[in-house]
Amino acid sequence: VEEELDNERQSRAKTEKQRADLAREIDEMRERLDDAGGATSSQVEMNKKREAELAKLRRDLEEANLQHEATAAQL
Repeated sequence: VEEELDNERQSRAKTEKQRADLAREIDEMRERLDDAGGATSSQVEMNKKREAELAKLRRDLEEANLQHEATAAQL
């Protein structure tokens, strides 16, 4: 009976250690996932700003072309 109790304690200690290790790994993975999600959000925002800048440049170019054509037509 004493030996079985000792085996049970060892088994429980091993299981608790494994559980703690797994909990630590899960926390580390969550942290990495949060970091990756933050980086993705930043990249999305940067892409939106660049797309807006590009759209403005296209509008400005189109307006400059129209003005150039109007000036050329007057000559």
